[in-house]
Amino acid sequence: MKNLKYILFTTLFLFSVLSLWSAEKEKNEFAITSFSLHLRITEMTDSEQPFIVGNDLIFTYKPSKKFVRHVGISFGNENFSEVHNMYKNEHGIYFFIYEFPKDKIINYKFVEDGVWISDAKNSKSVTDKNFISLSVFEVPDKNIKEHITPIISDRNVTFRIKSTPGNSIYLTGDFNSWNPFLYKLEEREEGIYYLDLKLPKGKYGYYYIINGNRVLDFENPETGISQLGEKVSLFVIK
Repeated sequence: MKNLKYILFTTLFLFSVLSLWSAEKEKNEFAITSFSLHLRITEMTDSEQPFIVGNDLIFTYKPSKKFVRHVGISFGNENFSEVHNMYKNEHGIYFFIYEFPKDKIINYKFVEDGVWISDAKNSKSVTDKNFISLSVFEVPDKNIKEHITPIISDRNVTFRIKSTPGNSIYLTGDFNSWNPFLYKLEEREEGIYYLDLKLPKGKYGYYYIINGNRVLDFENPETGISQLGEKVSLFVIK
């Protein structure tokens, strides 16, 4: 009897250790390498329709109840064969980072505690052969201006960034000798900040300063190194 108890105890102990190791391994493998994307995700207080940051497509979800055991997402281009775990920020908003897909159309569903749920923030949907409603996201070409900033028209340049409402956001770059306080963005919509400049032809580096933090433009995939050796966002006026 004592041997049986010892075997049972040892088995449970080893199982617990392996489970913790697997969870820690999964946790350590997940990392947001872009500081701009990290800031965008940590600041979210509500879910949004899918959006693109650099080479990543971001899905977000706000649970329908206060306490949930698991939230995931599943994709049609994988035949809904896998439910991917979603991660939660400190405000309780779940997110999933999907590397910029090759497919033009992405059908997807959220899964909350085993229940399949469509994206409440995405009005586009289709009905499959089983009459199940699926959320749809059409992946834009990478040169579509709505998803890449700054927006350039002739020599007029519009900078746009989304952040927490009420922030102080400044723009600094080659065009203002890297002065951190010369150009302050205007919050024209709640949580969306703009600045319009007229600039001569040339290649420019820039970044934002949000509440004292240096942040690249997460909607601009073009980056480079400034004369000071800093990584910056880039754009060209031809």
